[in-house]
Amino acid sequence: MDYLMRKMSKMLCLIISAVLLLTFSACAKAQPVLLSYEGMTFSSAQYAFALAERKGQIVDSYYDYTGKDVSSDLTFWQTMSDGKPYSEVAENGALEFCKLIIITDYFCNLYKLEIIDETVIKDLDKLMEDIINDFGGEDLLSIELAKYGITIKELRHYYESYERIKLLKDYWYGEKGDMKIPESKVKASFLENYYKVDVMFYSFFDSSNQFKMDKEITEEEAREYFDEKYVKVQHILYSTVDRSGNALSDEEVALAKQKATEAYNAIIAGEASFEDKKADNEDSGTEYVFTYGAMVDEFEEASFEMAVGDIRLVETEFGFHIINKLEIDDKDFEGKLAEVNKAISKDRMTAVAEAMYQKLLSGKAEFVKSEDDAEYYFFPDAVFTDGEMNGDELEDLITEMEIGEIVLHKIVYQGVESGYYIIRRTELTDVDVNNNYKEVEDKLINEAFYIYIETFFDSIVVNQEEFDKFDIITTVSFPYYY
Repeated sequence: MDYLMRKMSKMLCLIISAVLLLTFSACAKAQPVLLSYEGMTFSSAQYAFALAERKGQIVDSYYDYTGKDVSSDLTFWQTMSDGKPYSEVAENGALEFCKLIIITDYFCNLYKLEIIDETVIKDLDKLMEDIINDFGGEDLLSIELAKYGITIKELRHYYESYERIKLLKDYWYGEKGDMKIPESKVKASFLENYYKVDVMFYSFFDSSNQFKMDKEITEEEAREYFDEKYVKVQHILYSTVDRSGNALSDEEVALAKQKATEAYNAIIAGEASFEDKKADNEDSGTEYVFTYGAMVDEFEEASFEMAVGDIRLVETEFGFHIINKLEIDDKDFEGKLAEVNKAISKDRMTAVAEAMYQKLLSGKAEFVKSEDDAEYYFFPDAVFTDGEMNGDELEDLITEMEIGEIVLHKIVYQGVESGYYIIRRTELTDVDVNNNYKEVEDKLINEAFYIYIETFFDSIVVNQEEFDKFDIITTVSFPYYY
């Protein structure tokens, strides 16, 4: 009996799938044309899928980066980019890609360019097999694709478009192409846009990304550093911003100032103690032990200027602070010992890097490969171009350097200090050109190809009424595979 029930259930599922497929197939036949060019057409169904794939790529990338699903997040899609909502930018981007496909298909047909590379065909076969498996079989994939109005065969044709773009690009710009980029242009582009440097890297971290603590720091050295570089204060904050950091109204700021001034005057006059006014504090903490760079400037400057026992009223971007300077003790030192040892280790590594920098400038040292026990890593003949460095500041620094110039650069990435670079800019050679020729040529080919292809876009007829029906926010996304 159970066997018969399971069999009937399976048959019922197959029947439902078949009915759905027939229904969707009937709908797909009536898909209107969205783009047309020289007798070739691109349907609204094909664009619907391109838009779904574009959305899938955006949503998945954003989720990988932030852990947030923005599929239906109106705030995300309505964010302005170049004067337009991001939803509109994405929809136009998908349309531009579809224009690229129809123009590419036209020229591939004209030149009789076909995908015959067995490796490419096998890769496409494998891609389609993976997609079918991911969706639980051809029937379920067909049902999913029917949401957009396309079939599995049309899906494969869509992915083949990526390969036809490569075919056309090679036909025009490859070894036998009529528009092949001249060698002189490739070389000139390389010399204009690439740079070469030798680098000594003094890192605060080891190869396991663990901080390199100086193990020779004595407790006496650490205590001396702590007493010189740290202070302890209490404060009472009368805030002029809300919890999100937004400024309060002028009336609220004036009231905070009045309260702070009255409380401060009462403490100074002996009418109230600091402890009496602690209840007014709008900060999550009252007592702080800190060093330079840990607090906003006005708060830090006052804290280090004051003598133990002094009380001062200070205004910062966060509000009005009544500060009471306290004496640091052994318990404070013990609580900050690891932080102090880390700071001393950084200072010592900094001193080593600065000493080497001065030796290099004076000619008493050379840029050479480090010995096994050296305190720096050496990277000779590092060649890079725009966008390949960690941060625009470092990239701008190097591009402005003269050949042979040496600079010392502190490395700070996402607020974390990681060490120092000593950089010497060197001259590019023919060997560098040859080593990077293919990369530069490919960039120039891509630029030239897309610029040329776009000259045909104005000749494409767009069914604007049909295009206006699409909305990426309500579009069901499709995973980005290619």
